[in-house]
Amino acid sequence: MLRTAVLSLMSALFVLTLGANNASALINCGADCDYPEPVLPLCTSTCTTSTSCTKGCGQSTSPGEYEYSTCGAFGVCAKTTTTTTTPPAGTSQTICSTQTPTSASSISKSASKAESFGSSFVGASYSVSASLTGTAATSTTPTTIKTAANLAANASLFWKTFQLAKGDFQTTVKTGVSATGSLALYIVGIVNYSTTFSQPLTLTKSFSKTFFSAQHTVSILGFPITVKGSVAGSAGFTLSGGPTLSGGTASFTPFAKAYATASASVGALGVGAGVSGTITMVELNAPAVLDAYFANGNLGWAISLKAVLKTLAGSLKVFVEYIFDSSSWTIFSWSGYSKTYTIIDQKGCTKLIQSILSGTLSKI
Repeated sequence: MLRTAVLSLMSALFVLTLGANNASALINCGADCDYPEPVLPLCTSTCTTSTSCTKGCGQSTSPGEYEYSTCGAFGVCAKTTTTTTTPPAGTSQTICSTQTPTSASSISKSASKAESFGSSFVGASYSVSASLTGTAATSTTPTTIKTAANLAANASLFWKTFQLAKGDFQTTVKTGVSATGSLALYIVGIVNYSTTFSQPLTLTKSFSKTFFSAQHTVSILGFPITVKGSVAGSAGFTLSGGPTLSGGTASFTPFAKAYATASASVGALGVGAGVSGTITMVELNAPAVLDAYFANGNLGWAISLKAVLKTLAGSLKVFVEYIFDSSSWTIFSWSGYSKTYTIIDQKGCTKLIQSILSGTLSKI
């Protein structure tokens, strides 16, 4: 009785701590994980690990349902941000019925784009890419489909350059045998998030970050002014879809946003200094759609990649004031560059047949 009362009190305190916005994250920990939310009871047996609860909160196997596998405080099961999802019906599933396939032992489609702007004093650069390959079966291996997409965004301020963010996505499907995928997000060269999966899913992540700081000293009116700059913003991705045993359709959109601000100081009595303005160092997202479907020896495929970019827009200006005079110095000023690129947008149907030179026909 005492243990039950203590657990009930702990549950109530936990719900109050979460507040109204987070209360809906709690779920029923009985036999049915689909019990209407919000629900307050604790698990019958408290969970002991960060990935599972001992009763009623295992991963759902029905499409579209949440994975109720996160172990919350006081043994309360909470849902993760990941959902399983019904595989989307991509272009690849119908294209082979609308056009005559070409024959080949493999298909490989890829595209990339990279640009840089400004200088190492104030500058930005990026690269994006996407690829899709299909290889015919052999006597020992099934037809194999691979997809990949990535983004990298960099910025420079006061002769310091850092990779702000990098997003990598890839899948490998050995048709009828296995389907695997992986995703990683790096922020300033460090893995901030990574996961692996073997089925389509829906996942969104966004992280705020001060990427780096730098400083520069300039002389204005004979006074040494130290300008301290900071580049901060966010990075993340959205993912919908993923691999299946016949191929899979995935929409992956990584993004990075970074903005530079600064402050100024001067080591002289009666002199004031400051900095006004903000520079949009980079705003970049790269929507990629990777779509493949293998059936009856034919591989239907579609690949698209765009880049939506805005960079080096805004200004930073240092100003100095003292009793006899005032002046300013413009660190950087530009209207910026904005562009939406369609880097690749192709689709087709290929009958995968192993090369005769290899001595074996493909498995169909």
